[in-house]
Amino acid sequence: MINNHLTIYADLNCPFCYALHERLMASGEVHRVNWRSIEHAPQISFDTKDIPTQSDLAVEVNKVKSLAPDVKINIPKGRPNTRIANELLTQCSQSAPQQVDFFRARLFRALWINGDDISDALVLEKILNQSSIDSITIDDATLTQLELWQTEWEQGDFSRNIPALSAAAGNTLLGLPSAKLLTLFIYGDRSKNDIDSDSICELKPRETILIVTEDTALNKKLSAIFEEYEIKTCSKNNDAIELALSNMPPDLIVLNAQENGFLTCQVISEKTQSHIIPVIILSDKNDEETELNAFEVGAAEFMHKDTSPAILRARTRMLLRLKRANSSLDEAAHMDTLTEIPNRREYDRVIDLEWRQSIRANTPLSIILLDIDNFKKYNDTYGHIEGDNCLRKFAQFLQRNIRRPTDLVARYGGEEFVIILPDTDENGALNVAHLIMKQLFELRIPHEHSPSGNLLTVSQGVASCFPKTSGPIKLLVNSADKALYKAKDGGRNRIVSAEHNH
Repeated sequence: MINNHLTIYADLNCPFCYALHERLMASGEVHRVNWRSIEHAPQISFDTKDIPTQSDLAVEVNKVKSLAPDVKINIPKGRPNTRIANELLTQCSQSAPQQVDFFRARLFRALWINGDDISDALVLEKILNQSSIDSITIDDATLTQLELWQTEWEQGDFSRNIPALSAAAGNTLLGLPSAKLLTLFIYGDRSKNDIDSDSICELKPRETILIVTEDTALNKKLSAIFEEYEIKTCSKNNDAIELALSNMPPDLIVLNAQENGFLTCQVISEKTQSHIIPVIILSDKNDEETELNAFEVGAAEFMHKDTSPAILRARTRMLLRLKRANSSLDEAAHMDTLTEIPNRREYDRVIDLEWRQSIRANTPLSIILLDIDNFKKYNDTYGHIEGDNCLRKFAQFLQRNIRRPTDLVARYGGEEFVIILPDTDENGALNVAHLIMKQLFELRIPHEHSPSGNLLTVSQGVASCFPKTSGPIKLLVNSADKALYKAKDGGRNRIVSAEHNH
């Protein structure tokens, strides 16, 4: 029986969504699908000089070539913003429903075969003409519909990944499926389908610009100039410093020189050396001495307040592009190459940061140490290549189940992993540990010769404290380590907290 209630959340600038659409077109099943356009990278622009984005595109396209050799695809020179294309596509589904599938296919192919920038108005006009679609006017209902789909996708059970296939019965399929699995899903296969972490595009939030000024007119002007970004504002310099040192700092800061901006910039520059935030100082003055002072206190850019919006936007894009490139290099140094999650070095950095933050806020901090049970036997049974695949799969499993932005999953070493849970007490940490145990059991990863059973299991040690009254960090870590030892010594596949056995 054909599943007539199949919904797909997808973005035109995702190569996995393109490959999925090509397969649906080739099989003649595309008309059975309720296609919902979303933006997974709302801040992106077609920037041929954005090296990290080009690197991501190359990896993604090569993965598509591996998974779908039947699909023709090339690496474009950039990843375009799809807001306008999505609006046209959604409006077309109302005004010209018979042509919408072919219009969507032409949009996809223009980018992924021809390398065209489908955010360009002339390119879009050409594709509309090729599709024999008259001029389209975007109405409010279309904009409301797109906002609703975006919310459904971001808040749904998709871990903010695309392509995301959802059936009326509630089962989902994430990533680019094989042709066989896609056919089974279309025809009503209701088995639970796990994500293929190598064949998805993840939500890339808008880059955040913090505007710091008491001048409401300047604030309004800058907010309009930077409308393509996520805007945060504050009027007090101390608040700006606190935000810069927070767990979720802005990507760029704009300071007002006439409101003690130089001193604020110097403090931010000195205290954020491990994660440099570019700062733009705007001033009423334009003399050489003032500009020199700005750079001496750590500003990345100095401009007069009357600088044209176009120049201000261009320099901001350049600074953010440079920040992304530097962040990409820094990320490589703090990521585990096998599992593609944070490594021990990044864990050490974050636990120190969270410890100090918990002291300031007088909030609890918890960690969970996890050890895959009998992993040596797993390697002996399945071989080291499958052992590496198991570590990768387990790491991605943890990432999917630890969703708060402030939490951290890292590889601690070998088959050991660690989870940092800020502002979480013992009960909260135990809830997380039990969720992991339950979800891992449902994954049913085979481990034939494990003394703990025929499935992959994990032992967990949980420790919690209030850092303000609990001594140095190592006491918390040692408590979790001792709890993990008790879990393994007590038979494995269990959770032990620093106080209780579960």
